[in-house]
Amino acid sequence: MPGLPSNHSAFAQAALTSYGRDPHTPLRLLSLSENATYLVDDQQPMVLRVHRPGYHSLPAIRSELAWMTALRAETPVVTPELVRARNGSEVIAVGVDGITLHVDAMGFVPGCTAEETSGVVGYGKLGQLTAHMHDHAQRWRVPPGFTRFRWDLDSMFGPQARWGDWRQAPGLTDVDRVAVDAAVRDIIRRLSEYGCTPDRFGLIHADMRLSNLMVDPGRPDPTSPSSTSTTADGLGSWPISVRWSPGWKTRLWPRRPSRIGSMVISGCVGCPATIWA
Repeated sequence: MPGLPSNHSAFAQAALTSYGRDPHTPLRLLSLSENATYLVDDQQPMVLRVHRPGYHSLPAIRSELAWMTALRAETPVVTPELVRARNGSEVIAVGVDGITLHVDAMGFVPGCTAEETSGVVGYGKLGQLTAHMHDHAQRWRVPPGFTRFRWDLDSMFGPQARWGDWRQAPGLTDVDRVAVDAAVRDIIRRLSEYGCTPDRFGLIHADMRLSNLMVDPGRPDPTSPSSTSTTADGLGSWPISVRWSPGWKTRLWPRRPSRIGSMVISGCVGCPATIWA
């Protein structure tokens, strides 16, 4: 996957006038992953995303924003508000030094992540939000031209996997390789048994984790978080909608993944459209 140019901040700066902002408004880098995300730091803060070239196409970016907007309007899931450019566009093309990248904007979500505010929002709430998304995805009539990645077994575990072949991961020892291979085989078996029928496979967030939920202590109900990102959304099995963030955090292992999984799933109870293996 091509990387962002090293001067990605210049693209965010060049986009400011398209949104009616002073071109010299200070910017602060918030994250660097599938895109470079910048805070426009003025009296009306907003967030700019500079998209990585060759990753999401323009129709795919527009499709993501369409679902994000629909979730905000039609479900209890609080997603960022889309900010259109002055010409009404959801996404603009910005050229710097002969390179053109896509940029979009959304309202700033104040607060801190649920991962940083231990105990305020738990895995049960994560499951509840996921259930609302699954229910909406089954009811929603996607707009013409809607397109997103397909998170199937080949795209996750195949030699041409979207985020690379895990077998080529740097620093992978022989012991690691055996352990990961066993886990991958088990996941493939379970998802294959689970199936891809419409009640089990569809539009998912694909990156639901506590670090993607914002909690604002100043809100009347700080336990009602906002989802900050739908960048990874695509077509996949319901169970893989929740990203397994505990696996990245050694300090969480004493809580046991099985217990955390039970908390996530318990939050989904009551949403008939959500079916878990």
